[in-house]
Amino acid sequence: MHDLAFVFNNLRGGSTGGRIAGADAAQASQRPEVHNSGVMSWEVQVYTNVGGWQATAYRTLQSALPLNVRMRTNRIQDGSQRPNVSGNARTGFNIKEAVNGRGANNYFNVAAFSDPGDQRAGDGPRFNGDLRGDGIRGADFSVFKNLQVREGLKLQLRAEFFNFLNTPRFRDPNARFGDTAMGVISAQGNSPRQAPMGARLTF
Repeated sequence: MHDLAFVFNNLRGGSTGGRIAGADAAQASQRPEVHNSGVMSWEVQVYTNVGGWQATAYRTLQSALPLNVRMRTNRIQDGSQRPNVSGNARTGFNIKEAVNGRGANNYFNVAAFSDPGDQRAGDGPRFNGDLRGDGIRGADFSVFKNLQVREGLKLQLRAEFFNFLNTPRFRDPNARFGDTAMGVISAQGNSPRQAPMGARLTF
């Protein structure tokens, strides 16, 4: 038996792109350059050191997408088989707590799911809005220093920081019913902080 026409109880669920919230923000600032007039006074030296800076910050905050819980072994002729769901599938632990070993390392309540049997679609939703992975909390930062070495010669020193706050984002937990690792988060989904630096000479 597949998803029955006019029976929608097991079809209600989160959208594949159903983020609860999301926001992006960017900020850029720049101090003007001060060019050397030929007389290197103390005042010009100070402004040369202070001026010529550029800084950019970019922040991304997004909630996670709903999880697609399916059977590890598909025993239905057409389509994807989903397990039955009874009770609360949430454990009450957040991503960090689950990764740190609370709740038997399970991010969601595995006991809330059961095998629907052969040729049964299962009453679990296609995408479970109550079960979501780790959201995005990213921050990138860059800073440039522009120096006028002499007439017609500029030097730019630059440093860029990706994942500036070194915030980990974990991959979705295993969502295959029948797998011994169901509910377990086993890997990080983003890279640690990266900080390439360089210099550019323009003439």
